[in-house]
Amino acid sequence: MRLRICDGAGERILPASRALVEEIFAPDGATAPGTEITLAAGGHWLSATVLGLNDRAAYLMSGGAGVGVIALGHTKWNDARQQFRDFLTKEATRAPG
Repeated sequence: MRLRICDGAGERILPASRALVEEIFAPDGATAPGTEITLAAGGHWLSATVLGLNDRAAYLMSGGAGVGVIALGHTKWNDARQQFRDFLTKEATRAPG
């Protein structure tokens, strides 16, 4: 599973972990508006675009093979963090194949 972070400093692709998700979505974290965060595993992905700091929210989308793109829309920051946690857990337990 991979975590992609795209911001003003460029693009980084890292091995996904719960600790990294917690760091990125920390309430006092330094994630700037416009940053794109995407978790990908196999053919499934979850993506967040960070919205304004006053709002402290994200715009979520997800997708995968056979389902296309699903816009989850404007999401509170803590709810976005929970969606990423759930994705990590679900994909870590998904049977191969």
